[in-house]
Amino acid sequence: MRKHSVKTIMVAEDVENNYLLIKCILDENKFNVIRAVDGIEAVSIIRAGQIPDLIIMDIRMPKMTGMEATVMIRNLYPDIPIIAVTAYAQESDRDRILDSGFSDYIAKPFSKQLFLSVLSRHLTGEKQ
Repeated sequence: MRKHSVKTIMVAEDVENNYLLIKCILDENKFNVIRAVDGIEAVSIIRAGQIPDLIIMDIRMPKMTGMEATVMIRNLYPDIPIIAVTAYAQESDRDRILDSGFSDYIAKPFSKQLFLSVLSRHLTGEKQ
């Protein structure tokens, strides 16, 4: 994790309204935001050297899913917290997502309080 006070968060989300909601919450809380519209772009941004403090990753995206992108990012930077934010809300979905390399999981729709709590936990290195 970087040692500066303003944290940078990548949001990999293809649906514009979902991205805008997440960006609004992040902007209110003074985070820098990098957007990726799909998994391919998320991996490309990382490969280009723009390393965020945390990644928020949708699961179902065009071109490359969030799960595929997470596997690739984990091979490059295994310690970046990657949080799945997804409509897949069944317990079996959660287990499958966490088993694929995500650091945590937030089901849509989510409360702002829960969202910020999960981010804070991973940005400060607190254990669950």
